[in-house]
Amino acid sequence: FRNCKKVMPIQYRNNGHIDFITAASSLHAKMYSIEPADHFKTKCIAGKIVPAIATSTAVVSGLVALEMIKVTGGYPFEAYKNCFLNLAIPVIVFTETSEVRKTEIRSGISFTIWDRWIIHGKEDFTLLDFIITKIFTTILLCNTIPLHILGMM
Repeated sequence: FRNCKKVMPIQYRNNGHIDFITAASSLHAKMYSIEPADHFKTKCIAGKIVPAIATSTAVVSGLVALEMIKVTGGYPFEAYKNCFLNLAIPVIVFTETSEVRKTEIRSGISFTIWDRWIIHGKEDFTLLDFIITKIFTTILLCNTIPLHILGMM
C-alpha cells in the first residue's frame, strides 16, 4: 500500500462559480424576503446537489436502457412500464402502461396526443388561412359540395 495515494474529498476550485451562485441566491432571497445563504452554506448545498444529479442520471439511464432492451427485443406491450422515481424519500413505483386514446375524426382518420401535423405555408400564414384550407380540403375529400358552388371552378 505504499504506492497508493490518499483519497481526498473533492474540493471546489476558486473559479467564481460558488461566488456567482451565492450572489444570485442572495438576490433571490432579498426579492422574496427570505434569509440569504452565505458562501459556506451555498458551498455545502452545491456539494449535495452534484452527487444527487449524478445518482438520478444514473438511475434514469439504467431504466431507459431496460426499456430499450424491451423495444429491440420485440417484447409485448404488457412488458413496458412507467416509472415514478423520487430519490429524496426514496421511492420507485412502476406502473402498467396503457394504450394511448385515439380520437376518430371520421372513418379511417384518427389522431392521438402523440401525433404531429406538419403544416406548410408562407411566412404570413395565419390561423384563419389554416382553418379555411382545412375546411376546403375536408369538403373536397368528402365530395359533399361540388366545386362550382364554392366558386372554385
